[in-house]
Amino acid sequence: MSASQGRAKWQGTMTDRERFVRQMHYQSVDRCFNMEFWYWEENFK
Repeated sequence: MSASQGRAKWQGTMTDRERFVRQMHYQSVDRCFNMEFWYWEENFK
């Protein structure tokens, strides 16, 4: 069973950590953070 990443990382002006922390504190961000989990190939069969 192998896992694969769903999408390539999106571009932005903030680091992932900065974006996440600012969004959790209701501050402005350049875009919403993209939190996707890895999927097993068996999920798509």
